[in-house]
Amino acid sequence: MIRAIKSAFFVVLLLPILALGRSAYPSLLPSNPFYFTKESMRGLRRAFTFNYINKADLELRIADEKLSEIQKLIDLDIKDSNYLKNAITNYQNNLQVLETHLLSVKETNPAILNPLLDKLVDWYIRHALAFSQFSNGNNEVRDMITKVLASSFDNLQTTDDFRRRVNDILMTNSDPTNELRVVEVISDLEKYMISKDLWTGWFGLKEDLLIIFANRVNKNEVSFRTLENLPNNELVRLKIFDEARGKVSDTNLKSQISVLRQQLLNKYDFLGIIESSAVASEISNIQRMVSGIDAKNIGNLLDQIKYSLTQAQKSFASGNYGVAFSHSSLANALIGGLLWDLSLSAEGRMAEVMILKREYDRMPKQSSNLVIEGKIIALSELVKDRPQDSRIIPAIRDIKFMLAQMR
Repeated sequence: MIRAIKSAFFVVLLLPILALGRSAYPSLLPSNPFYFTKESMRGLRRAFTFNYINKADLELRIADEKLSEIQKLIDLDIKDSNYLKNAITNYQNNLQVLETHLLSVKETNPAILNPLLDKLVDWYIRHALAFSQFSNGNNEVRDMITKVLASSFDNLQTTDDFRRRVNDILMTNSDPTNELRVVEVISDLEKYMISKDLWTGWFGLKEDLLIIFANRVNKNEVSFRTLENLPNNELVRLKIFDEARGKVSDTNLKSQISVLRQQLLNKYDFLGIIESSAVASEISNIQRMVSGIDAKNIGNLLDQIKYSLTQAQKSFASGNYGVAFSHSSLANALIGGLLWDLSLSAEGRMAEVMILKREYDRMPKQSSNLVIEGKIIALSELVKDRPQDSRIIPAIRDIKFMLAQMR
């Protein structure tokens, strides 16, 4: 009894300290000799946090704190680089704990689970974008961040859930490059999309964002100046431009996207960013994907892919790596569009129509457009009657573009 009273008294004493949460010792950085007190507080918060939902939520908040510390260390430009290295290592340790907690969650009640998953997706985008700006070890850390998110698929959420959450987050954003940058960081997810269902949801999200970005180009919200100094993987950006161009039907917009893409390509080629090893890897990857494509019922698209691949190989052999990468990137975009088309079953195509209807219904009433509404109805009938009709995918993309114009 006395022991229980002492334990209860100890907890009561700790409550004001635990209640400080993330605001405890906000100014202490890993370069401060008293930083251990901040880590001790985190240890106490962890010790008095129960069930895996709450544990995962706490680790998301601690990861925010640690990211803020890393950013402050970079801003302060402290001479001893070990402080930054240690801060990043501690952050990575936090990611491992977070992943373990997510894998342990067994909760199925949406009212309890959804708030955590909403936070997780928002956390993922913010942290992946932040580490895309850091020059030291960002690929390794970004991969760990992506692995944490990937651990939630199937166990806690589907890629369709993730798709909805990302679109919700970006719905009100005002940065004209946000969709592009998010596509760049979530490209890291591709290696985890090993099942057909995961690929379908992934391609759907990627297409959503690329079409919204294409609309921003169409409205002249994006220029070479806004793009040339954006941090991230430049080669991934070039491939995304080729993919975006393939998602729209308007020839003038295709030309606008091509001009921006060529300006970036010229700059990256001039700076020596397009290296032979990267191009060789791209060509090898295209060869592997082409060998796995079933040539039935895809018209002359496979011939276009093979032509681009051949041109890439010729340019690579002559040492013209910029042109070689350009051709391989085009082949990659064509394959991506083909895989999206082939992966959509009749049910998947109808699901895309329902997503279009949901997005249209979410638009403000003053933005209602009877033309779009009529197109969605007509598309729904076409999918019901002829689910494999070649007009379906282009129609889906055109309606997505019209909806993007209403945002």
